[in-house]
Amino acid sequence: MPALKTPLVQEVVNEYAAGIGKRPARTTGGVVLNYCVGGINPKAVEACAGFGGRYVWLPSIHSSHHFKVQGKEGGIPVLDDSRNVLPELKEVLKIIAEKDMILGLAHQSTEERFIIVKTAKELGVKRISADHPQGLVNKMTVDQMKEMAELGVHMCIQNQTIFSHELNDETLDMIEHVPKERLVWGSDLTQWGAVHPVDGLRMLIEILMKFAVPDKVILDIFETNPARLLFG
Repeated sequence: MPALKTPLVQEVVNEYAAGIGKRPARTTGGVVLNYCVGGINPKAVEACAGFGGRYVWLPSIHSSHHFKVQGKEGGIPVLDDSRNVLPELKEVLKIIAEKDMILGLAHQSTEERFIIVKTAKELGVKRISADHPQGLVNKMTVDQMKEMAELGVHMCIQNQTIFSHELNDETLDMIEHVPKERLVWGSDLTQWGAVHPVDGLRMLIEILMKFAVPDKVILDIFETNPARLLFG
């Protein structure tokens, strides 16, 4: 499938920005490899790339780890019984590497995340993010976050995590010890009943400022690092 010249959402953003005399934000799309696209489906990733999408998230609420945490059977696995990456996931990783897309680790366990990162690196994937590493489903220690960040993975501080648990010592510890160039923001606020993403962005920045996080670090988390992860 040939890449579209200008994806639909970007066209809308460009038109809106022109109407109010502002510079348009750059947008990109992606695909989450849940059951609705066939799970770990290389064809879905190829289609995403063909439409200009950049992000590929592994299974989230449909992952086998998420099911296990919920006490349910089933879910979409990412590793085989020998704890190796499944062949279909290797195919997905090869596409991500070839198209220079971003791999989102989504709702995998910490063990699964480290195994996947190792394989992804071996296959040439350059852009990887660990989504909400403070989340209850896939919680990581700060030491694990630091170790993974040192492998080149971006650690995502997300609004939902902050609003659910408040900004505590662990969050500040994460900001202090994880390499600053590997910290990025992600709202996760498009869910029903959540605050508006723009409001959530402002609220999180205000919280960080109140806890005396340096302006340069805040700028890196919300602008410099995400731009480099997505487009740099």
